[in-house]
Amino acid sequence: MAEAKSVTFVEAGRPAATVAAGERYEALDALRGVAALMVVLFHCEILSHLNDWTLVRRGEAFVDFFFVLSGFVIARAYSGRLGSGTELARFALLRVGRVWPLHAVMLALFVAVEIVKAFVPAFGAGGDPAFSGANAPSFILSNLLLVQAFGLDGELSWNTPAWSISAEIAAYAVFAFIVFLGGRRWPLFMAATLALALFVLAHDAEGMATTARLGAARAILGFAAGALLAGATRGDRKADAEPGNFVLATMAELAAATLVVLLAFVPEGDWRTFLAPAGFVIAVHVFAREGGALSALLRTRPFVALGGLSYGVYMVHMFINLRLLNVASLADKAFAAGWRLPAGEGPAFAPKLDFGGAWAGDLATVALIAFVIMAAALAKRFVEDPGRRFARRMAARL
Repeated sequence: MAEAKSVTFVEAGRPAATVAAGERYEALDALRGVAALMVVLFHCEILSHLNDWTLVRRGEAFVDFFFVLSGFVIARAYSGRLGSGTELARFALLRVGRVWPLHAVMLALFVAVEIVKAFVPAFGAGGDPAFSGANAPSFILSNLLLVQAFGLDGELSWNTPAWSISAEIAAYAVFAFIVFLGGRRWPLFMAATLALALFVLAHDAEGMATTARLGAARAILGFAAGALLAGATRGDRKADAEPGNFVLATMAELAAATLVVLLAFVPEGDWRTFLAPAGFVIAVHVFAREGGALSALLRTRPFVALGGLSYGVYMVHMFINLRLLNVASLADKAFAAGWRLPAGEGPAFAPKLDFGGAWAGDLATVALIAFVIMAAALAKRFVEDPGRRFARRMAARL
């Protein structure tokens, strides 16, 4: 139990970035919350001004920030603490116990909706019968076991953003065994693993856009990059509070944020998408020091609270987004509301809902985000936290 009190561990989109007692990465945690909101906006299908922003249309790229940050913090916490089978087992219990409960609850909710659609066909869109397509029963087991990003299904299914949780499970396993077998030489083996993941992705048609097929390799690439950063900067924690250093730190933070935004504008399929993990490594390194004005802003209460809810935001948003589409379908059929736009040939998350123009869509998008955050708060209280406490109790018994 002493370990559970002194160390809080973090994964992509998970609670506070804390490595040891007194060492808390609040700015990075807040950035994870911002990245989660970018993914929410990317998946939002409401006609609005926000939907047209190029940065929003590239919001899925921020998933790689989760992988890099996860590798950085997990390596800080565990790189010297996985020397036995018992420690490996405890690591696995804590990691799975942290991510699986909410994933399982959301999967159950998705299945429940398909059951409703079976009895109320009007709840779904045309050509979308219950338990069909990505919601086929054949995909339930892989999702339940969190292996849907291992290339077994060939496509995203059910709560589609959960592919990254599956991929990160693979990254956890690779990291744990590298540290267990490599000892102090783990950075060397981790660098080789990064090179292998990069080679695999570079020779794949989807590249850094891969999800269900080679999502595990994508997660391992980002995770390894973050872990190597942790190994190279151990002990380099906070910037000095000197006024001159504050100005320099602020300039570094602005430069890092600008770099991330520029990399996010790179279109899919471009070779520069492979630079995204490197850009996120730079951002993690700069903001981990918490020395500038942007870090001070990120450490304010609203941003810190958002960081604490980021895993819930990431996991619940697709369910809420799809239920909004269901409600619009019912409204169109019952009242001829005209909210659902005709299906087109555009991008996967092109606008499908029109609530009366772009300005009305902006308000609807803000309302959707607020609802997602409230749902994430409930998920944290009633699912995440109890699941985490249970995992800690189980790990303590080892």
